[in-house]
Amino acid sequence: MASFNHRRFYQKPEQRKIITKMEITNGMIITFRYKGGTDKRPLLFVMDTDEYIPREKRDFSGINLNYLTIGEINTLFLKILNQTGWEYDLITKMPKVDIWDEENPGPRPIKIYESVIKKQVLNKRDCWRTYKYSKVNIVEQINFKFTVPPLNKILTGHHTGKINKKTLNKQLTKTRYGKISGDIKNED
Repeated sequence: MASFNHRRFYQKPEQRKIITKMEITNGMIITFRYKGGTDKRPLLFVMDTDEYIPREKRDFSGINLNYLTIGEINTLFLKILNQTGWEYDLITKMPKVDIWDEENPGPRPIKIYESVIKKQVLNKRDCWRTYKYSKVNIVEQINFKFTVPPLNKILTGHHTGKINKKTLNKQLTKTRYGKISGDIKNED
């Protein structure tokens, strides 16, 4: 399976913040070292966490963005922005998608999974992954440098609320689905 190197979209130190494993919440984009699997440094959009079950069974799941092109990432988050906005995490002060988790009300991740992820991403790419907390090391929350408006405002600290269908369609047409040249490919 092809994977992409998106490090250039979060290479600056101010775009990364080290967090503990237990600070991982739904809606974050994170990267971490992983013992096991083929991707040793996943870049994950977190959609489900199970930190309140027995220690040996704890895991979290989401979309591994390393298996999507930058155009597909931009399109994914524009479509998510049509469902919900972005907020700033209370602990890290970094941006994350405003979806429900145990401490934060918001749209349920299953709604976004069913309407966007399952129908428009997973039918093209095998990128849904589940990771064990016990195999995770050095977690960083990411402020990703998106290449299309209004997502590109997130990097500079602007609040980005939900967009309507008309704005979504305009952005997708205007940006050719956010596709840019120069995706760096790594073959697994």
